[in-house]
Amino acid sequence: MALRLKGYITESGELKVELPEGSAAGEVQITIRYEEEIAWEKRPWTEAELKEMLTPNPVPANQIVSEPLEDDPFHLDSGVIVRMMRTSIWDVCMNIKRDLED
Repeated sequence: MALRLKGYITESGELKVELPEGSAAGEVQITIRYEEEIAWEKRPWTEAELKEMLTPNPVPANQIVSEPLEDDPFHLDSGVIVRMMRTSIWDVCMNIKRDLED
């Protein structure tokens, strides 16, 4: 006869299992299967997580238009982009100068 039961192992190494009523006393053979801890980045998405990610979050057009672009560090007028463009132009000019000197 075979029974499939759930149980747990305590910190002290004891196996805890609730046996059904009427279980006969005697020797038993125990096979232990346990699930290994899976790293969170390898775990499959839960239904709740998928639902949250796939739920649309619409924004009205007037809100999009009214938001200032200055907050965007990659807007063409931003200091970051201007510095990148100047640096690139400077590098190109210096490379041309070196080529002409050679």
